[in-house]
Amino acid sequence: MIEKPVEERPPSEKSPGVPATMVATRLILPPVLCTIAFVLCVLFMVAPLSRIPDPVIQLQTPLGGLLARIGSWLPNDFGLDANAQASQVNSNYLEFLGLIALLFVIYGVCVLYIARLPAESGVHRQTRYLLWTGAALAGLIFVFTPAMLSHDILVYASYSRLLANYHANPYFAPIAAFP
Repeated sequence: MIEKPVEERPPSEKSPGVPATMVATRLILPPVLCTIAFVLCVLFMVAPLSRIPDPVIQLQTPLGGLLARIGSWLPNDFGLDANAQASQVNSNYLEFLGLIALLFVIYGVCVLYIARLPAESGVHRQTRYLLWTGAALAGLIFVFTPAMLSHDILVYASYSRLLANYHANPYFAPIAAFP
């Protein structure tokens, strides 16, 4: 009888003494760890975001303070500038950008792992549910974050009010002309 090479065998046949459920558990463990790391990284990102002063609006969300406390162990000032306030703002921006870079690395590692999974492993559906759950949790964290990076939503709301209430074209009539 001719045996298949180990690479061509299904995961349950690669390790003859290991049960199939244990093989499936080993296959799903790295995406679980990547998802946990992704959500934790998003949680830690809230603290630097909330410490950056916002000149336009200060948000008070129900869970905002609690979410910001989770990452409060991150340093507030790296001493990048002689001015203390500028140094703190720059430090928080660097922390935020570093955590975003870490998010991309975590995401890339998870994508590489999933791309290398054998097609017949049977964990693709579980992995998809896991990743959607992680993405939804990260999105909810950003919904309750007490900070904004972009104030475009306020401009869009003003444009829609101008169009709906005053029937004026927001491209030709300035927002300041209407109370």
